[in-house]
Formats: sequence, structure tokens, C-alpha cells
Amino acid sequence: LFPYTTLFRSVSADTIAALTTTQTTRVDLLMGFAPLWANGVTGNPNGMYGPSKSAFGHPGWGGSFGSADPVTGISVGYVINQMGEGIAGSPHATALCEAIYKSL
Repeated sequence: LFPYTTLFRSVSADTIAALTTTQTTRVDLLMGFAPLWANGVTGNPNGMYGPSKSAFGHPGWGGSFGSADPVTGISVGYVINQMGEGIAGSPHATALCEAIYKSL
């Protein structure tokens, strides 16, 4: 957890807007839901990155992920040492994000 992360100080708002502009709303056939693919990141349609709809990130196969929220300035990186069964996110990662937002 890095409040007021360097990402938001070193990358312009225009660049973040371009990065997070949704490119497709179709269901990803591998993931089984519509992750709102943008330009290398996904939106947060299912709350994988916490309750904020402005959060974005990229899930890792097995449970790891990275996310950021330009509204709160929060970024989260979560890595694991044993792959889980899921292909996008994990219940542990979602619970971690929820706990971080509740602590604000």
C-alpha cells in the first residue's frame, strides 16, 4: 500500500486517462466476465480492486495483481508464493483491497 503513490505524481492525468480508456466491453472468453479491457489494464467492474469504480489494474494468473486508484491515490501490489487456481484475482486479493478501503 502506497498512499499518494509516485505513479500519480509522475504520470500526467491525460496519460492515465488514455491508459484507462475502455477499449472493449465484451466478455473475455478465458476469464468468463467482461473485465473492461483498456490499454494494458482492466477496469474494476466486479470490485476485484476494491469498491472504487475508478480503480484499474491487471490481474495475474493464480492470484497476483497490481492496481491503482487515481481518486484516492492508492496503489496495491499483491504477489503470492504459490499459485492459486483462479485465472484472474483471488478472494484473498479482493479481501485485501476491501480492507484497505475500509481503513481510509
